[in-house]
Amino acid sequence: MNEDHFARYSAALAEYRQTQAALRKLKGPRGTEERKRLRQTRRDLVSGYTREILGRSLYAAVDSSEALTLFWFNHFNVYWRNELVGAALPDYVESAIRPHALGRFRDLLLAVITHPAMLVYLDNDHNVAGRINETLARELLELHTLGVTGGYGQTDVGEVARVLTGLGLRPIRPGRMPKQLAGMVREHGEFMFDPRKHDFGEKRVLGVAIPGSGFSEIETLIDLLDRHPSTARHIAGKLGTFLLGDDVPEAVVANAAGVFQRTDGDIRATVRNIVQARDRVAGGRTFKDPFRFVASAVRLLAMGEPLKDVRPLSRWLAALGQPLFGRRTPDGYSLSGRDWLSAGQLTQRFELAREMVAVVPRLLEKPVSAAQIRAAPATEALVATLGPKSRHALARATRDRDYLALLLSSPEFMYW
Repeated sequence: MNEDHFARYSAALAEYRQTQAALRKLKGPRGTEERKRLRQTRRDLVSGYTREILGRSLYAAVDSSEALTLFWFNHFNVYWRNELVGAALPDYVESAIRPHALGRFRDLLLAVITHPAMLVYLDNDHNVAGRINETLARELLELHTLGVTGGYGQTDVGEVARVLTGLGLRPIRPGRMPKQLAGMVREHGEFMFDPRKHDFGEKRVLGVAIPGSGFSEIETLIDLLDRHPSTARHIAGKLGTFLLGDDVPEAVVANAAGVFQRTDGDIRATVRNIVQARDRVAGGRTFKDPFRFVASAVRLLAMGEPLKDVRPLSRWLAALGQPLFGRRTPDGYSLSGRDWLSAGQLTQRFELAREMVAVVPRLLEKPVSAAQIRAAPATEALVATLGPKSRHALARATRDRDYLALLLSSPEFMYW
């Protein structure tokens, strides 16, 4: 992504915050022009960026950096309708997640927990010395690193929350900073570590003492969590499910966790280790989640050509219960295919299959016939993998469009 994009996303977040501050001073009807402008800015930014990231993501292979960008966003989920998170979302993906998707987990984790999107979503902008807010601390341990069975207790949550005090947003109107604290300030864009709000007492997390020193405490905490065996096991397990499907053998997860630890959280090395195990993993198929289903259907129908209009995809994902950036809770969407398999999900996919076939010309913005797609090598290769019942159903189709819709609705296509 070029510097113009970074500047645009950063400016949008700054503008949002300025408008938000102005709104607090407004009096009178709720439908003022300023309120309308704020809402419209957020809607335009988020909907536009959703189209951008969908367009880049659909042709990504499962083990590509683009697919991993979405994986890590889901792992460090934020919900765009939560206050300024919508305006911060593009910068969150582009500056905190994408650059580190195949880098070191430590760097990714630090970038995420110091980004305004995460700080606002999990209320850490309200976490100050003497008024502790444990929301980010709890999710950092339970979801982001150690896992729910990772060996931490409530005391650890409270101590981590103390470490995270002062991580928040740059004041719109900065107050006076005492000289002895000025050198401790950390700022980047709309993020700020404010030592005036930090608890400088000693903390003890997972049995390790962390002396009160300011921002370096956060770095010490990140190193501690990054190197913990439970984090390696938790991350390896989630990556294994994402890359290999349900029921990943314990030996594969354990081996990947070992790689994660030996390489100091090298995501690329860990992913490579899991992918290399793919041929050795005998196993069943995994039901596609909505994004995987929509992406694979569109890849097939578009015959490898780039999409020009991805707006229908956003609607399809929403209809299937997995709108991009639309998970309200911090746990993200489930990676397990079993959690998506239901009669309602199958019915919705059957109904969408016909629409998908019909709108291919719109997606590509050029004439494309169903006969062309049916005769494409990828379509013929897929048909060759079908069982007798699915082939029999296809043979009864009298139109190419119906043939393709039935193919997308086949039991075999629902799995990967």
